[in-house]
Amino acid sequence: MDKRAVLLRLLNNVKARMLNRNRPEDALAVLERMLLIAPEEAALWRESSLLNARLDRLKAAVSALEHHLRLKGGERACSRTAALLTELRGRLV
Repeated sequence: MDKRAVLLRLLNNVKARMLNRNRPEDALAVLERMLLIAPEEAALWRESSLLNARLDRLKAAVSALEHHLRLKGGERACSRTAALLTELRGRLV
């Protein structure tokens, strides 16, 4: 396992602890650090979208989900993700 993978794993453990303690803002801060290390990891962008939506940061949630879909190959890459994006965009209005 390379150093980057080890660091991501450690940060993921911290994020999980924050979520278990019902501290989504802190979990999102950790996730944002993870994205600085691995910006090409689509799953991190989707998780960022979900946490932002949970915190009612809808613009950030939409932006993160759009980035996730770009990394996965467009809106047709995953119908559930595309449906979530449609829902979030609808909540923005």
